[in-house]
Amino acid sequence: RIIDSAWNSALHLPDEKKLVHYCFFQYENLSIYDDNLEEKKKIMLDYYFYLTKEYTKTYDVKERSIGYSK
Repeated sequence: RIIDSAWNSALHLPDEKKLVHYCFFQYENLSIYDDNLEEKKKIMLDYYFYLTKEYTKTYDVKERSIGYSK
């Protein structure tokens, strides 16, 4: 609620507007004994690859990018 409210306030939008997508990743622990291990690993890797997607990062000294420090 706080995050939604902050975005809406910054963009001068009504509180009913939902701009933030909350992704609840469910595979925190993987077990080699799990019948769906390969499927869960693929979902987990897709999730992490999305979060670390290289094409959205800027590594130029003139521009800032989250996760980049000098």
